[in-house]
Amino acid sequence: MLEKYAQFQSENKEVENQLFFDRIRNHYQLMRVGWKNLERIYYTVLHFDLKDGKIWLQQNATESNVGQ
Repeated sequence: MLEKYAQFQSENKEVENQLFFDRIRNHYQLMRVGWKNLERIYYTVLHFDLKDGKIWLQQNATESNVGQ
């Protein structure tokens, strides 16, 4: 799912998507990082954790209801 959302690129070529998969600690994250003019872009788009056999949605900055 994170890889699917990571395919959507910003029109600004100075902003990129970065995927983080920590399979040992069960953290999965998609971030946008870069620059827009002189403004720093650095935010989490999606963040999931796996805890006790459940998926914990920590952050969802998309318009989709990914929790469903």
